[in-house]
Amino acid sequence: MIKIVKDMDERILGTIGLVTPNSQAIMVDNILVGIIDYKVTTDYIKIMYITVLDEYRRQGIAKRVMEQIINENRGKYLYGDSLPGALEFWRNLGAEFDEKESDEYLTPFHIEC
Repeated sequence: MIKIVKDMDERILGTIGLVTPNSQAIMVDNILVGIIDYKVTTDYIKIMYITVLDEYRRQGIAKRVMEQIINENRGKYLYGDSLPGALEFWRNLGAEFDEKESDEYLTPFHIEC
């Protein structure tokens, strides 16, 4: 079972990588497998980042987390910036890119939930 945990100790999250004030743990069967930082308002969802540990990648975890966030926020506008290696991930979630996709820079995207 995948869940997002909001009140995880920052020291534990720091073992995975970048920790910001809004970082939340991605847990699978009570195992910390990733981190997400996002903000939800009445109109939009801003994705700052999502990352999954290497050994848990390519298992659909990030996709299921994003699908959960999208399903819980129908009618909202979701947006963020994609790293070059994640363009296909966002495209598979239905993202449209706001400018020409880049292999060198962040590419802004959006999804209508």
